[in-house]
Amino acid sequence: MVSKLPGARRHCLAAAGLALLLLLTLVLLIGLPWRAKMQEYRQTAAGWADNLGRFEEKLASRSAIEEALADQQARTGSTRPYIQGQTLGLAGANLQQLSKRLIEEAGGTLASAQIITPPSESPLQLMVNRVKMSGEMEALLKLIHQVETGEPVLFLDNLTIRGNPGRGAAQAMLEIQFDLSGYMLVRDGA
Repeated sequence: MVSKLPGARRHCLAAAGLALLLLLTLVLLIGLPWRAKMQEYRQTAAGWADNLGRFEEKLASRSAIEEALADQQARTGSTRPYIQGQTLGLAGANLQQLSKRLIEEAGGTLASAQIITPPSESPLQLMVNRVKMSGEMEALLKLIHQVETGEPVLFLDNLTIRGNPGRGAAQAMLEIQFDLSGYMLVRDGA
């Protein structure tokens, strides 16, 4: 036999069940997203901690890199292997002036120059000057020799040479494009 509960008791159990269901719903609606967000925060914090560790390693190796560079300078007797400048903008301007001077000394004519500075996290910042010039083969050979033997240490890459068929073979002017690059030693605050 099933006994019937009095009406008040049934209402009380129904209200308690409804309150329990409401509480469970609140836990699911608030607690689970909160837990997921906390997990996301923990992962973000761990990622930042990893980044901080890598930056601290790089910072710790900076003095060793600077010592190796100083040793290299002492062995080679080189006093100015880097593009000079207190900021990236000044170093870029110095590289452009140096490019122009080298091209003119070699007997060529500068047509255009554009500084490209790829991002760097090391104490050495690569500076690239994309150059277009015109000149004879002799001017190009002199320029390459100056780049190879001069200071600061520069690299000539991505060389493209186009002939100009309108001129005679003896005095062939060439359209020459190349990247002239070197390194700037980045100081703190540069």
